[in-house]
Amino acid sequence: MTLSILVLPPPWRRLAKIFIVATTCFVVWHYGIVYGLLGMRPEHHITTIFRQRVKPVVTDNATIAYDTGYVRQLSIQKDYDGAVVGRINNAQKRKEITSQIIYNNCSEYCTPWSPFSAIKKDVPGGTKEAFKGDIMSTAFLYGPGWPIHLPTPARFEASSLIDQAISASHARCMFNGWTEYFCLDVEDGAFVYRYRR
Repeated sequence: MTLSILVLPPPWRRLAKIFIVATTCFVVWHYGIVYGLLGMRPEHHITTIFRQRVKPVVTDNATIAYDTGYVRQLSIQKDYDGAVVGRINNAQKRKEITSQIIYNNCSEYCTPWSPFSAIKKDVPGGTKEAFKGDIMSTAFLYGPGWPIHLPTPARFEASSLIDQAISASHARCMFNGWTEYFCLDVEDGAFVYRYRR
């Protein structure tokens, strides 16, 4: 026997409809406020995190072509996941950047500047393709309605910059444990910054 709202007598039918509407409104309100508005505070935007965690010699000279927007994940409120891709145009600054530790806080182990191939074992997936796929996929983790700063024509540019930053013969990377990854093509200036916590 199937219980249907239509089988209930008229006064109970009205109460059941009110209950269903109220429950639906509460669920929409709860997820809209808790996961939407609270997750979209300025301090949860990847460019803000990039500027807070990486030294000004990098951030002040970076031209950002792509970012994943707000980095707070819907399902786990304390996890963050995002990426910034762009270019550092000043050749002198690029050399200055690769001569120092770029992270404001090396709470974990910061690797020395090395080619991607020398430290790829520390990257999720362990290959350039997996690393690139991981970065590009972060734009799609948050579901519809979340600000994703990657218009369709920019996908090719972002993909090309990531390739340059990790594959070019002059590309160098510095990792901060499993939390942060920064790769820079010293000759051309393409860079990628990946943050997850």
